[in-house]
Amino acid sequence: MSELRITCILLLVTFTVAVSLNAQDSTDDTFVTLLKVKYTGGTVTVRFETIQNEGVQYRIYRSTSPMTAEPDLVDARLAGEIGPDELPFKDQPERDGKYYYMVSVVKDDSEYFSFIPYQNTTLTPVDFAPVPQPVQSVAVQKLQDTAVLIPVVRKAARPKPKAPTNRETIDRNLRTNFYRARYGMALDDFKKIEKNRNLTKRESAEIHFYSAQCFFYLGNYNEALKLFIQGKEEGTDSGMSDAWIERCLDKID
Repeated sequence: MSELRITCILLLVTFTVAVSLNAQDSTDDTFVTLLKVKYTGGTVTVRFETIQNEGVQYRIYRSTSPMTAEPDLVDARLAGEIGPDELPFKDQPERDGKYYYMVSVVKDDSEYFSFIPYQNTTLTPVDFAPVPQPVQSVAVQKLQDTAVLIPVVRKAARPKPKAPTNRETIDRNLRTNFYRARYGMALDDFKKIEKNRNLTKRESAEIHFYSAQCFFYLGNYNEALKLFIQGKEEGTDSGMSDAWIERCLDKID
């Protein structure tokens, strides 16, 4: 084989790899992942995994219906725009109700919309209701021969600490271990939760889904495949499960 032909082949391979990497970069950095929304104490807390790109902003949308395509944003409201250092985002809607959330990426003066369930848009609403300030007694004060009722507000007695719920325990493990790529520790905690708690079918499906991701990132693709299939049977979003199952099969082959 001539030196000229060898040089042409090497240039072609280099160009193909570069195009492939550029195409991957252009798609993987236009949406956030692992969007989690939680309501506590009169505030909705929004968390997600940011993308690895400088100069990026994130727009958080709120709606009373799921946002699974761009036309759904017509009825949505922009809850806020933040930078990567402003997480978690705290939201207080103007009125009571059930709300869905979606996060878009803004970079280079362009906004990128993707609608990936359980990654950057929620399919389960949070039930928002502000916590009212307690009124425990009423005092009567005479003012210019007119009796005026003046509410006297006192702080409510601090309740005794309650044992964490299943939801709180799962979320704590996700924040402490899973989101920080401590997959072995996350697996250990998920096993303890399954062993020591009475889980609902949905909670069990969620634990299996995240445990499967832990096994995948640890290189145990057979165990990951088994749990992804189990989670799908228990009710995990079929689209997400199918995508992960395909990834496992590719690795096993």
